[in-house]
Amino acid sequence: MIISHELLRCLDPSSGKIFLSRIMDVRCSSALLSCIMNVISERNDRIRSVQKAATRQKGAFRMFLIALRSCAWYHRIGTLILLLLLIDCSGIVVRGKGHSHNAEVYLVPGAYHGLSNQRMCIANAIAMALRKHWTLVLPELRFNYPDVPNLYSEPFEFFFDLSALKTLSSYGLSVATSLPMSKHQVCLTQLQHSLDHAISPSMHTLDAWADRHGVVCLHDRHTIDNPWTEQYMNDVLKQQIRKALRPSLQFREEIENALSRLKEIMGTLHFLALHARMEDDWKNYCKGELFQGDLCYIGEEGLVSFLLEDLKLKNKSAVYIASGGKKSNMTLFCKTFQCFTKDDVWQPTTSLIPHAEASLVNSYVDFLITQQAYSFVGNRHSTFSMELYHIFRDNGKIATFANELKCPPGKNVTYLGCKPVNILSCCS
Repeated sequence: MIISHELLRCLDPSSGKIFLSRIMDVRCSSALLSCIMNVISERNDRIRSVQKAATRQKGAFRMFLIALRSCAWYHRIGTLILLLLLIDCSGIVVRGKGHSHNAEVYLVPGAYHGLSNQRMCIANAIAMALRKHWTLVLPELRFNYPDVPNLYSEPFEFFFDLSALKTLSSYGLSVATSLPMSKHQVCLTQLQHSLDHAISPSMHTLDAWADRHGVVCLHDRHTIDNPWTEQYMNDVLKQQIRKALRPSLQFREEIENALSRLKEIMGTLHFLALHARMEDDWKNYCKGELFQGDLCYIGEEGLVSFLLEDLKLKNKSAVYIASGGKKSNMTLFCKTFQCFTKDDVWQPTTSLIPHAEASLVNSYVDFLITQQAYSFVGNRHSTFSMELYHIFRDNGKIATFANELKCPPGKNVTYLGCKPVNILSCCS
């Protein structure tokens, strides 16, 4: 906001000549550089922003045209481009909260299935709320129980620390725990629109919803696809959002208890965490997905080879097997390393006993125990692994993917590890 106000001062000259001289002013040029970066991230909104800003800046625009008459043709073109960028940036400020009457706009994100997917949905929604200056309505997280067809949900604060999320207020994030009743029917209509079209609404459509109704409701597949936030979410912002999604107090207590039991059983808290993805359905999903130097599925032999030869892990080192791998189907692996899983160390406390069988709760416990490791090895085609990879790197810890195995000349990467070049199939 400070940068854009500086630009507005540059656009409010007493004469055209002063305006042109201000373009070369250090403050204006610095503000212009930041403005250009904002324009890139706001490219889908440019037409609306220019139209609104141009109306407000009509006086400055007239003076600018007068000044252009005394410039060479190439100066005219260059200066005109600068002015358009400046007007576009000032339009971002003029819009305020993105609503035509400067009223509050609510963003209601849909949460996808699975723990890491739902975290990604929330992170994308946070970035979008920051970008558009909308109020984020915290979604409920959905999960189910074995052999129970219906989905259940718990509020955001059941899984996450609400006070940690509020630290993003310094970036301008505004949150609400519920949507006003007056917006519910409009929200349902917007969700139906998304379902009917089965594609992400354009940014123009979302802005129209915001201006007309003061609410934007997105289906889960739209928030997980991240169509609007990629250019906006730089690495620093992504890192801050991940830190703000801190586990709630009850889950932090669960992990402390699990680590105490781990110390009793294993005699150490120094362990490597592995997200193996050894399930049969994952293996079927990965058939044929052989990439250059990269695999979707890696079997036991490949994992053992990777840890021993690439990571130089010693025999009988402690390895935590996160969701997707079980000791019963990793006999070779667990003969080589000292394996343990969530079931060995986690005994749910009273508050979580009713949810102990829920898939999302189990995934979350796995997710949090894994973060206690000194190093992490995952599967780059899994969102669960990808989230953990970034969290480890954020905290300065080692993280890698087993399916980035590099093979010597004459051998190819297979799910069994490095094999002669005539073995080409991924998962046969």
